[in-house]
Amino acid sequence: MTLPIDDLGTITTLLDRFNTWRLPRLLAIKERVDSGERLSDEDLATLDRMIKDARSIHPLADKHPEYQGFYAKVSALYKAIVDQATANSLTLQNKTMARGKITAMQGSDRSKASARSDTLTDR
Repeated sequence: MTLPIDDLGTITTLLDRFNTWRLPRLLAIKERVDSGERLSDEDLATLDRMIKDARSIHPLADKHPEYQGFYAKVSALYKAIVDQATANSLTLQNKTMARGKITAMQGSDRSKASARSDTLTDR
């Protein structure tokens, strides 16, 4: 299928930008979240900007079915990153809450032991 010259220029620019800047950045972020890290503020801002840009070019992908598969794969990559980052955050949050409960229980045990000790020494 022959693309209109304006669309061809836009698609060429978008693909070049994706290959040289966005894909390496996405893969670096994915590697970190796959290893259990949380997203940094910079990562969040980058993903937010990329997802907004992807939404803005969705009509172009709809207009050219030959690029819809590529668009779907990139969207799946964004989703995989966000899903894993969410899971990482929940895991870390649960660990933090569990540590807090353990610390609180240990503090309670110490208070009980101290109270028993005080009772024994009062006799």
